[in-house]
Amino acid sequence: MACVFIVTVSSRGASGQIDYDVRLVGGDNELEGRVEVYIDGVWGTICDDDWDMREASVVCRQLGFEKAVAAIESAKFGWGSGVIALDDMACTGLESNLGECKASNKIANCFHSEDAGVQCGGGTTDPNGEVLDRYKIRLVNGGSPMQGRVEVYDGRWGPVCDSHWDMDDAQVVCRQLGYGDAVNAWKGMDLQGSKWFLGHIVYNVQCLGDENYLQDCQLSETGSCPYDHNAGVTCSGTDPENGKVQLVHGGEESAGHVVIYFEGELGTICDIGWTWVNSDVLCKELGFVGSEEYDGHKDSSFLTNIMKVQLENVNCEGDEQRLVQCSHSGWGNSDCDHSRDVWVRCLQESPDPPLLSPSEIASVLVGSIAVFLLLLCFCVGCLTAKKSSTATQGSATAYSQVPPGETVEAPPTVHYHPTQQSVTIGEAASPSAPPSAPPSSSADEAPPAYDAVMARPTHFPKVPTDSVHGGNQPVALTHPAVYPGPIELTHPPSLMHPSPPPYQPPLSTLP
Repeated sequence: MACVFIVTVSSRGASGQIDYDVRLVGGDNELEGRVEVYIDGVWGTICDDDWDMREASVVCRQLGFEKAVAAIESAKFGWGSGVIALDDMACTGLESNLGECKASNKIANCFHSEDAGVQCGGGTTDPNGEVLDRYKIRLVNGGSPMQGRVEVYDGRWGPVCDSHWDMDDAQVVCRQLGYGDAVNAWKGMDLQGSKWFLGHIVYNVQCLGDENYLQDCQLSETGSCPYDHNAGVTCSGTDPENGKVQLVHGGEESAGHVVIYFEGELGTICDIGWTWVNSDVLCKELGFVGSEEYDGHKDSSFLTNIMKVQLENVNCEGDEQRLVQCSHSGWGNSDCDHSRDVWVRCLQESPDPPLLSPSEIASVLVGSIAVFLLLLCFCVGCLTAKKSSTATQGSATAYSQVPPGETVEAPPTVHYHPTQQSVTIGEAASPSAPPSAPPSSSADEAPPAYDAVMARPTHFPKVPTDSVHGGNQPVALTHPAVYPGPIELTHPPSLMHPSPPPYQPPLSTLP
């Protein structure tokens, strides 16, 4: 969003004719804008019919600028509002006030889309043609350079109305002039030293106290004020030392455009030849530890016509205590404009050094990854070993698997019946199959289990018993589990005729 600068000048002609008050509105700086004139109590625009450099020169001269750069048509600086005051302007280019030119105030065929504007150039001039800076301030009739009545230049030198004038306002004036803090803010300063009183330049000044220039404060360029109500200040300290530097308009103490004091004037430094070394020397002079950033293209339009460019081609070695000790191309010897003013940001404290260098950080990362991979391999090895051990234990207790197509014969049960002097061989019982083995394919039913027979004795055929062994239990002889061939049976010896005992010799014959 463009800044709006309003520049006004009012005067009275020598013949008693009231000349037009003129102002520029809508420009990016005070050198340009839409031309408005004050007629019959209202501000109005000018139609751009027949508008050229002759009319633009008169406007710029009336506003105190050195020359006109361009005559602007077609409302480049925005449409005005209200009336269109003048049309068909016809100036010679030599007039000192727009009211001296021929014009028509009968507007028949013009609209605000045709509002005229100007672009002015150079510094402002005093009545003698000397180029001065607009909004430049000075102290007069004070007895010393550091005190006096405050005067502002805005096309002419004039006092400041003391309405609302206080120490905050005085502080800004002292800062702009390069002095120390304000000691007093005076009211009612007399006009001694002035040839005549043409009115105050600014009214109702209300500064916060931290501004760098009076024009940055809230103020009015129109108002009513008695001729003897003039503001003044007393500043502390002595004249600033040549080469004193400061940072302005940076939004903070450690940043801003670089300005340097020389022979009673503050000026900027051109960025031609500016380096990091220069920035470090400057910041250390101001009490900082070094520089963080510098730029030569920050917006410095507010400095236009306030101060000149003091230096360029500044070249520091790095061991200087002050910027003024560095080499340069000479005071005031610069062709730069304010579009190349140096801007610097300083470091308020040393940055914390990194705990580790980049190579050290990389080494730590590589080592951490290697340790992680080793731990991962160890964990995988442990899990694999545990699974292998579990599988080995399971295989040691697992049932044997019967290969397909083969059978396992269980040993037959042999029953001996003493009363009948006979032995019978029962069918082989089917072995218990492991959980994974197929069911037995034998068609014959296995003998009943002992517990089943005892639980239901009448359900099964009675088996002859052995009276010699109690007469109640059958004799069951279980052969070895493996029978490589057919079983051969011999008749058991008769229990009625037992064999005689073995021969034992008499004890007397023993040695």
